[in-house]
Amino acid sequence: MLALLVSPSDKARAYAIEYARGHAQDMPADRLAELAEDGEDDVVAFAAATLEKRKPRDLGLELLGRLLVTKATAGFAAKALEQSFDRAEITQDFLREQLFGQQEQLKWATGYIASKYAAGEMPASFWKQTLTEAKRSKRPRIVEDAAMKALGAYKPADIGPEWLLDLVSHPRLGRQAAQWLTRADSLPGLDVERVKALVFSAKHRETALALLGNRKLFTARQLTVPWLLALARRADPTLHDFGHRYLLENVVPADFSDTGDAAQGLERLFDLALGAKQPAPVRTFAQTYLRCHHPGIGPEQPESKSYDIKPRAPRKAYTAEKLWPALFDARDDVRRFALTIARSELRAWGYQTRVYELADSDAKEIRNLAYDALLNAGEAGADARHTLQPEELDAGKVFALTESTKRSTREVAVELIRRHYARLGGAERLSGLMQSADREVGLFAVRLLWEKHRPLHLPEDWKPAGGGKDTREAGGTTRFAAHPGVQLGGI
Repeated sequence: MLALLVSPSDKARAYAIEYARGHAQDMPADRLAELAEDGEDDVVAFAAATLEKRKPRDLGLELLGRLLVTKATAGFAAKALEQSFDRAEITQDFLREQLFGQQEQLKWATGYIASKYAAGEMPASFWKQTLTEAKRSKRPRIVEDAAMKALGAYKPADIGPEWLLDLVSHPRLGRQAAQWLTRADSLPGLDVERVKALVFSAKHRETALALLGNRKLFTARQLTVPWLLALARRADPTLHDFGHRYLLENVVPADFSDTGDAAQGLERLFDLALGAKQPAPVRTFAQTYLRCHHPGIGPEQPESKSYDIKPRAPRKAYTAEKLWPALFDARDDVRRFALTIARSELRAWGYQTRVYELADSDAKEIRNLAYDALLNAGEAGADARHTLQPEELDAGKVFALTESTKRSTREVAVELIRRHYARLGGAERLSGLMQSADREVGLFAVRLLWEKHRPLHLPEDWKPAGGGKDTREAGGTTRFAAHPGVQLGGI
């Protein structure tokens, strides 16, 4: 008789329904659920009514969850689940299965959790497992989005930093996981070595570098100076720039020493900046670091302004013994670095009177330091840190520069003689200058002799007439008489 409940005949089904009402009230709940799901309307109504008369606890969670899908039983099932069971009885496994089920089950489960649990109250492990197993769902994207929305209420430390780091590689959810990690102030348990390794993964590099650069999460000592220097050596601009910037911003001189001694750390930095075997990227970093941490010129450096670097090295670390030889180095970057420091420290070193040694350098920028130091002597506003005072000019060395193989140096020398004629020896030294192998220097000496010692009775514009044969008598002069060292016969 009960088989007639699925008969295509309306009369047969009506007869079977009447029979079931009178003689089959104990029909299995599973069978009633099947009839409610697949039967004709009259059978569905009978099955639903019969189920509603039964106690929800007798039906059980699994069957009530199944009844959520059928329109005729959905209301009853939802009410039974919410009113007949304590929250603790609605297990996490049951809720997860509903989330993975049909649309009606998913909707009920999300609504139930929202109404019964405060934000962040459901254990994060529930959502993590739900997200991990979302592929079992009939609507995985919806489940994933629901889980991610729920996890947004938790701190990354409570979710699990390692788990979130794995999630970063997810093609759709990875960006959100990365944001949670990089905005965190604390990620206990996150292995720094694992994060360091991930900088070489294209999927994780951006996140890994952001985490490593957060001083709230990792210290410079955890990253280690050797590892950062290795990054600075990399040809990859992203890795190189991170290592370079981190070292500048966050590492103190003491960190470059195995013992934590600042003086030893600075010695190590000078070795990195000047060492013969150091690669160019490492030298560049060390030179920049030492420039930025110099107490005098540090605040002026563009990197100091960009990264807000405060000088941490004492002036005494920048010694002439280290830097003066570097001015003659064959490597351009080493010379430029030494030059930057020398402009600030030359007088402090007591080396201002040795600038003559720089005037014959093959490097133009090094010669320019000597030129500035000499030509600005006595000039108002000159930088006293590397400029000579007029009384510090050495006549012998200045005149020696007139024999330099560098034309620009010879020109500077004769200009100094012109400006400081009396201080540098005056007429007594001109005769030797006139014998210079350089024609321009010799002509300069003659012109200067005329300029400084021209007979007073001749007009300023006087020139010998008739091809150099003057018909007028020159007469005596007090100016030449004052300088017996000048031998006119030798001109």
